[in-house]
Amino acid sequence: MSKKEDKKIQNPEEEEIQSLQQKEQAKEESSGQQLLNSLLTEGEDEDQQIKGWKDLTKVLSIDGQWFRRQIWVILIIVLGIIVYITNRYQAQSEIILEENLRDSLKDMKFRSLTRSSELTLKCRQSKLEEQLRANGDSSLAPSTEAPFYIYRNK
Repeated sequence: MSKKEDKKIQNPEEEEIQSLQQKEQAKEESSGQQLLNSLLTEGEDEDQQIKGWKDLTKVLSIDGQWFRRQIWVILIIVLGIIVYITNRYQAQSEIILEENLRDSLKDMKFRSLTRSSELTLKCRQSKLEEQLRANGDSSLAPSTEAPFYIYRNK
């Protein structure tokens, strides 16, 4: 084989490689051009208003299949929100009940202390003696001696 025949045989391979490289360069240039166009037209998209559900799904590129696939996730999220709200409501009602019970307990303690002090005042020995003298009952007299003596050992 001659050199020309070798070149002809290698030429188809080289030509394929060159054509692939040219195609890749063209793709890069076109993608760069597309990026530039999208950046230039980006401000124009902001002026458009979304008027309905269909426009929203087009913008978000959501179709009916997406909702069908994600229905269980959406239901779990909704269920979680419902459980959270009911649990919070129940916890708040328990806190309010606990505060009311605590306040009523304080009130009952104060009433008990008041009744106890009133009873102590009415049952005091001096008060009883005054009541007996006022009624004219003189058979009872106060003791002059102490009931017992306490001795201290030294």
